[in-house]
Amino acid sequence: MKKITLFLVAFFSTLLVMPAVTLAQSEASETIAETTIQTTTSKRADRVKELRTNLLETQAERVAKYKASLAEKLDATAAARLKARCKAAQTLLTAFLKRSASLGSNRTKAYGAIYDKLTNVATRLNENGQPELASEVTVVQARLQEKTDAVLAAIADWEQTLNDAEELDCEADPEAFKSALEQARTTRADVAAKSAAARSYVTETVVPLLKTIKTKVSTTE
Repeated sequence: MKKITLFLVAFFSTLLVMPAVTLAQSEASETIAETTIQTTTSKRADRVKELRTNLLETQAERVAKYKASLAEKLDATAAARLKARCKAAQTLLTAFLKRSASLGSNRTKAYGAIYDKLTNVATRLNENGQPELASEVTVVQARLQEKTDAVLAAIADWEQTLNDAEELDCEADPEAFKSALEQARTTRADVAAKSAAARSYVTETVVPLLKTIKTKVSTTE
């Protein structure tokens, strides 16, 4: 049992640092490739796909949705002004997407590290005759996975919307460009909300559970 206590101490120290340093990276510059955060790659990817809103649509279909949700249509003056500026804006988008591409994989790795460590905790508890505690860890782990899957899906949608804004012929259709940017703001807010929910779950549920387990395991040694 002493080995479990030492393992939990090491894990707990890592977990306290991870949400503050890795998971709380600048939300404004995060993007992600559609990858998985655990060893069951195909199943995890499928869950993320199911949560996405833009996955199975063509760009034309997505743009039609963006336009339909645009609160204020462009008048002739606004359209002319946007046509004159949109290419420069797309250049900035291209640079932004290149800079932020690696940050998404960092988010994936951070979530995956927490998930894998929880798996190790549950395994060690089972091996040492603590199935009820192991079950608690598994339940929390599953809920955390739901939240992190939602984050990954939201980020993938956000990235898709930014890519659409970058690729559109903004001079030929400035309203499509504007609507894509507006949709990017909406998806960005969704990323922020779901990321905050995942961080809160780590700090308010995962960490307290590990503290409780550490205490219970220590008293039985």
